[in-house]
Amino acid sequence: MICEEEIKESALLYAFCLDAEQDGRTVSESSVKAEIEEYLKGLTGITVDFDIEDAVETLERLELWKERSHLLVKSIDDAEVLLKNHCQEGLSRDYHASLLGVTD
Repeated sequence: MICEEEIKESALLYAFCLDAEQDGRTVSESSVKAEIEEYLKGLTGITVDFDIEDAVETLERLELWKERSHLLVKSIDDAEVLLKNHCQEGLSRDYHASLLGVTD
């Protein structure tokens, strides 16, 4: 479940950063966090505290930042290649288990 939540967080952050860049907008962590929370509230009617720090870290681990300091992400085509390789190589296979100290 932790992995699934992390993937959802990172997918939201990636999409919102990509949209901002394509719209020519500059965003900060606090502004994109607020945008995502507003989006989720509109979608579900539930107030959510979006874990921006976790999402930022996940995009870092997956090497999806083009320029982290300005919240610029790599293109969808580049991300697809990176994520396919990441999956095929199993680069995050034991990531969460190792954080919890439950690896073999």
